[in-house]
Amino acid sequence: MAIGCSSLLSRLVRTDSRRRRTVIIEVWMQNAAQAIAIASSPIIFANEQMAIPAILYSLMMNIVLLIYVGIVRKAR
Repeated sequence: MAIGCSSLLSRLVRTDSRRRRTVIIEVWMQNAAQAIAIASSPIIFANEQMAIPAILYSLMMNIVLLIYVGIVRKAR
């Protein structure tokens, strides 16, 4: 959802395609890191097992991100 919103917002403010891709990648990476931080936070969940899905999500997002970057580079 955040990735789609970041793409839409950067289109609405009419950024060029290079900056739009940068915003999408940045939101992608922050989204994965935030999932781990929230899941492993002692204040919110206080349970290390809750971090396992977040870590798996983060790993999958990195793989998807690499595929996205590969597709974008190939398209240029």
